[in-house]
Amino acid sequence: MSHKILLETDSTEALAYKMRATADAFYDYAASIYARVAWTNWDGDSKDEYLYQLQQCTSTIKQLSDHLDLLGFQLSQEVEQWVITAAKFGS
Repeated sequence: MSHKILLETDSTEALAYKMRATADAFYDYAASIYARVAWTNWDGDSKDEYLYQLQQCTSTIKQLSDHLDLLGFQLSQEVEQWVITAAKFGS
């Protein structure tokens, strides 16, 4: 029994691009938010605690952004492999 596999390379590549662009934006937003709060004119122990918690949050966002970027890259690699494999059958 044979199976037919369909992969829309253009839309899949567009999705991979959007994943990577979104990951970059999230990473940049996390860094920007932390920098803005750190430079806010606010003295006291509460700022230190707040910055600590914000740093934990933004670090998590950055880690997830890195993971999303990697998944986008892996999706692009998968598309490339499918195109190479399909070309072998088309020759």
